[in-house]
Amino acid sequence: MGFGTFVVRYRKVIMVMAILLLVPSVFGYIATDIKYDVTDYLPETMPARQGQKFIEEHFAQSTMVYVLLPDWPLWQAGEVKTAIAELPGVSNVHWLGDVEHISVPVSFMPEQLRDSFLADGSPVILVQFSEGASSPLTEAAVAGIRDMTNGEAVLSGFPAFIADINKTLSREQWYYSLVAVIAILVVLSFSTSSTLEPILLLVTVGFAVVYNMGSNVLLGSISYITQSIAAVLQLAVSMDYGIFLIHSFAEEQAAEKSADVAMATAIKKTGRAIASSALTTVAGFAALVFMQFGLGKDLGLVMAKGVFFSAVSVLVILPGLLLTFQKAIARYQHRTYFPSFHRLAGWVVKRRVALVALMLVMLIPVFLAQQEVGIFYSIAEGLS
Repeated sequence: MGFGTFVVRYRKVIMVMAILLLVPSVFGYIATDIKYDVTDYLPETMPARQGQKFIEEHFAQSTMVYVLLPDWPLWQAGEVKTAIAELPGVSNVHWLGDVEHISVPVSFMPEQLRDSFLADGSPVILVQFSEGASSPLTEAAVAGIRDMTNGEAVLSGFPAFIADINKTLSREQWYYSLVAVIAILVVLSFSTSSTLEPILLLVTVGFAVVYNMGSNVLLGSISYITQSIAAVLQLAVSMDYGIFLIHSFAEEQAAEKSADVAMATAIKKTGRAIASSALTTVAGFAALVFMQFGLGKDLGLVMAKGVFFSAVSVLVILPGLLLTFQKAIARYQHRTYFPSFHRLAGWVVKRRVALVALMLVMLIPVFLAQQEVGIFYSIAEGLS
């Protein structure tokens, strides 16, 4: 019994197993720890990394925020300072009232003191946390500070920055994922001959995305960058596997074969092409693992897993879906809207030498142009 015949014969069992595997994958996704400090991915031997660890251990600089209360009176700032000190996760709170009585006119206070705890006359409170900047307890404390000031406080510091990133990604991740799904559906509608086929293909790759994101728990943790882009990237690089299978299945059915035989043959014919394409992509992402910067390893492992899960899902889950919904697929048939490339192919073949020469010449301005592309390293700038 060949692989294609096995998949077709046991498609119901495979589908039940695929659905059951979603359960641990969802729990794995929830349990995966997300790192927001990209400096954690720097090599331990790097001087900058060693210096940062020294500062964190001795001065807790990375777990500290400045709370600016614009135009608030000092007595009200004192009340806020007392309330902040009672928040879980807060270890120390410092402000002007700790070293000078607030009844003293500001103009009579030492200049160094004013510079440390006042900004254009507005009070500044220095808050230190007992846990790391990305700790849930620290994030809750930052949210508590904002709540008690009705959002009027301006927070500066790594814990506040991480809280903002977490909130932004949690809100926007689903938006751009939805945009990606809609865009893929539209494109697939042009390249397939049934309204239902793109939906089934998205469901199949959706299974693979859930498996991939859930299995990240085995890595212990992943970066927020990987978490935010991995699902969309996986969709983008693996949708063509399903298109190969769908088109091959249609060709085999056109040869007046039964659906089961046609699908088994389609799996046999496209399996090697899909496996070769997937392995090439996996190798490309796996190369990132050898980066000295640990973020490359993080992204490379997750994406390599994702491509593997997508290829397996297309070869194992998609055939069952196509066969199960065969009647519905036939009911909603439509013509393929992509134009024929026969004329273009002939035109390219006739002018192949000129086109190759043109591409080689274009390398010069393109290379010079990429030298002028600006690169920023500030994550805060990326949020603007």
